[in-house]
Amino acid sequence: MDAKAAQFERHRPRLFKIAYRLLGTISEAEDVVQEAYLRWSAVTEVRSPGKLLATIVTRLALDVLKSARRERERYVGQWLPEVYIEEPNPEDTGVLADDLSYGFMAMLERLTPEQRAVFVLRVAFDLDYAEIAATLSSSPANCRQLMASARTRMTGPARCEVDSERSRALAHRFAHACNAQSLTALRGLLADDCQLISDADGLLPAARNPILGPDRVSRMLVGVRRKYGNVFTPLDLFSGASPVLRYEYPEFRGLALLDVDGDARVTGVFIHWNPKKLRHTSALEH
Repeated sequence: MDAKAAQFERHRPRLFKIAYRLLGTISEAEDVVQEAYLRWSAVTEVRSPGKLLATIVTRLALDVLKSARRERERYVGQWLPEVYIEEPNPEDTGVLADDLSYGFMAMLERLTPEQRAVFVLRVAFDLDYAEIAATLSSSPANCRQLMASARTRMTGPARCEVDSERSRALAHRFAHACNAQSLTALRGLLADDCQLISDADGLLPAARNPILGPDRVSRMLVGVRRKYGNVFTPLDLFSGASPVLRYEYPEFRGLALLDVDGDARVTGVFIHWNPKKLRHTSALEH
C-alpha cells in the first residue's frame, strides 16, 4: 500500500487539475480525488496507472457535475469557478501559461457535462479522441461530435500565455486607473471585447448580468468607485495566468481576476463576492 500510495501521489496534481477543470470548485475537486484514491487502493493489478486514475477522476467528477448543475441553475446572478491560487514563485519572470484561461473556465458553464468533459480532456490535457472515448465509455465519433458542439458555444482562445512581468504591470495599472477614477486610462487598458462578471449569489450587491465592452465596463468601475469608495489592490498572485487583485469596501472584501491577452490588454474582469467561495484562499489576508 505504501508503494501504491506513493504512485498515487505522483499523479495527484494532474488528477486535481482534471477535477477542478471539470467542476470549478476546490472542495468538490479534492473530494473527487480522495474518492479516486479509495477506489485506486482496491485495484490489484494496473497496467497504466495514469490512464486509469484519469478515467476514475473524470467519471466521478461527471457524476458530481450533473448533480451540481441543478444547484447552479438556482444560483442568483452569475456563477464563477472558485479561485485556485498556486503557491507563488518569486523567481517566475517568464511566460505564464495555463491550460485554460480563467475566462474560458467561466464559459465552460455553457456546456453540458459531457461536452465539458470532452472539451477539457481534449484542449487542456491534449488527449486524443480514442483516449477520451475510453475514459467516457463512448465512441471517438461521438466525442468528436461533442467537441464540435462545445466549440460552437465557446469564443476566444482557450489557452492563455502572458509574460508574467507584463501581466503584473498591467494589474497595477488597472488598479491605479480604477482607484484614480480615470475613464481614459481604463479604456486604454481594456480590450474591445472585454467583459466584467460578478459572482455574489445575491448575498452582496453585484451586477447579475455580464457587463460588456470597454465603455460600459470602465463606466461601471469608475461609477462604483465614486459612489462606494471601493479600492483595488494588486496582490502579485496568479490563478493560472490571471493576476489576482483584492477588491474591498469598508465592510467587506472580495477578489478580482483579470484575463489578459497577448497584447497585454484586459479581456475579462471577474469579481468574487460570495464568501462561501472564498474560504479556500488566503489571498484576502494579504
